[in-house]
Amino acid sequence: SQIVDSSQNIPILGPILKLGKLGLNYIDFLFIKKLGTFLEQSENISNEEKQNFLNKLSSNDNKRISSYLLHLLYTSEEEEKAKIMGIIYKARLLNEIDNDMMLRLCSIIYKSFLPDLKKLPFYKEQNKEDSIEANNFINLGLIDNFVGGVWVDEPSWRLNDIGNLLYEILNQNKWFDENEK
Repeated sequence: SQIVDSSQNIPILGPILKLGKLGLNYIDFLFIKKLGTFLEQSENISNEEKQNFLNKLSSNDNKRISSYLLHLLYTSEEEEKAKIMGIIYKARLLNEIDNDMMLRLCSIIYKSFLPDLKKLPFYKEQNKEDSIEANNFINLGLIDNFVGGVWVDEPSWRLNDIGNLLYEILNQNKWFDENEK
């Protein structure tokens, strides 16, 4: 506050700090919006189930999961990613996945290009269409191009176990239905 008050004596610094305050408030607003979207996904899970999950976490796991998810939510660029991360968190609350898989999948979502995720169903079965989405899925670890100890040169892509798990979680929660072209 003292910096802001004394900045009035420096003509160019005052407006910059005011813009910074506005920007920070907007970033905080976006974060709160993303956090709300994240939490909204598990609204239909009882407080008792949520509390059971939290009670089973060690103090270290609780801190690790909280800080990891908060960082991903704060820095992710799209509210829809917060929704997907919330769906993944819901799967964890329901014990469909473990803590590490939850964080792994949320990290994949964070790094992904959102429109590509809509193409996941196309790679549920084997296909030979060379696409930028397939290459992105390889980079995200959702499709393997190194199978049985050999590099696969011929274009042939299919979701691996992690890709299938992500697909199943999103499909079970009707995410693809909501995001059809």
